Amino acid sequence: MEDTIKFLKLIAEENRLRIINLLLQEEMCVCELQMILNLPQPKVSKHLAKLKNYGLVKDRQANKYVHYSIMYQSDAERQIIEKLFTDKDELFLKDDKSISDVLRKVREDGCDI
Repeated sequence: MEDTIKFLKLIAEENRLRIINLLLQEEMCVCELQMILNLPQPKVSKHLAKLKNYGLVKDRQANKYVHYSIMYQSDAERQIIEKLFTDKDELFLKDDKSISDVLRKVREDGCDI
């Protein structure tokens, strides 16, 4: 029960939910997340660190960038996340629409941070 409460507290923050939503669709680096979320880099990094410290997000080095993706610790976590994003609200849908444009821009021009 304690693990479930810790998990729910972790994801009970709008920006972390937005990050999870994006990483469910695509592995991304901080600058890509920053551009989609329209948040300062330190704030995105802080949320990623919390998600990574819990174990919900993993990272891998790719050249000079660190890419992040989702890594479930349990089947219960996977089920909760899947349920949360079954019917997305407008903010998540807006983020979803930004993914391809941002990824194309970053891959063509590189990150600005």
